[in-house]
Amino acid sequence: MRLTKFAALISVAALGLLVWACVQRGDAQISQMRGNQSRADMARHQAAKARADFVKAVTFDFIGDYQNAVPFYKKAAAQGDARAQNNLGLLYFHGRGVAQNYAQAAHWWRQAAAQDMPQALYNLGALHNLGLMQATGFDGAQNAKQAARLFEQAAELGLAAAQYNLAAFYAEGRGVARDYQTAALWYEKAAAQGDGDAQYNLGLLYAYGRGVTQSDEQARALWQSAAASGHAEAQYNLGLLYARGRGGARDDAAAVAWYEKASRVLAQAQNNLGFMYERGRGVAQNTAQAYFWVYLAASGHEQARRALPALEKKLSAADMANMQAKAQIWRRQQAAE
Repeated sequence: MRLTKFAALISVAALGLLVWACVQRGDAQISQMRGNQSRADMARHQAAKARADFVKAVTFDFIGDYQNAVPFYKKAAAQGDARAQNNLGLLYFHGRGVAQNYAQAAHWWRQAAAQDMPQALYNLGALHNLGLMQATGFDGAQNAKQAARLFEQAAELGLAAAQYNLAAFYAEGRGVARDYQTAALWYEKAAAQGDGDAQYNLGLLYAYGRGVTQSDEQARALWQSAAASGHAEAQYNLGLLYARGRGGARDDAAAVAWYEKASRVLAQAQNNLGFMYERGRGVAQNTAQAYFWVYLAASGHEQARRALPALEKKLSAADMANMQAKAQIWRRQQAAE
């Protein structure tokens, strides 16, 4: 402990008094330090107890035993554990192990948000964005503004989901003035963390030249990343770029491969696959297989519905019945996955 340095020219009597005073002050500081140490020990013990309760809660939560998770989350949350506060808010939001209660969800998320927990800030923003905070007096427009503010706080703390949502707000002009450049900036931050939706939407900005310099090459690279993680819209758009030779060399086989991946959910990918089979692009020409894909797409795609009669004229009734049966099997398999 550093003591105050006194001037050298001083009387002996005065020196004695000053030294005594310093010793007394030192004793008081030692006593205070002991008190601080005791409080620090208590804080560490409380934090350890909260961590233990949180681990127990997560263990129950993970297996779907929410009723047993709730008491441990409550214990940890009451001791200030931000993770427990956030997760308890989620249980109240979804009504898992407790009655659904948005006010309680907001209460616990506010507690965690006060500790700068990005997930809690994001969740509060989601409550505003979903219009579930009207009871607090916010109308729709203010909800969007509050959501944008909270998403920005979470985004600044590095949460990819918040960065993505904030970017989307700027792209749509929701709760903030529309600004594609700022949207691109936040999409880029989320994309760098591997967020597939952000990679896809940033690719759209590059494809259309909004907020960034138009670049099919950049769009292709971003959609390639998103497509690799299973993003169906990115897979479809990547197929389009390969089929049209945009952003790189034309590659019909690659286009077919990406259309096939997207076809599990996108009717337009099914329709485009039918086109590729009909023309023999990237695959051997096969009218029956073309019909199979267009027939699948026709239930949700107008262009496919218009194309179907021309294909039907090229096939026998038996071929059509066979492909329709295969389409029904395919649909059942996709629904089961």
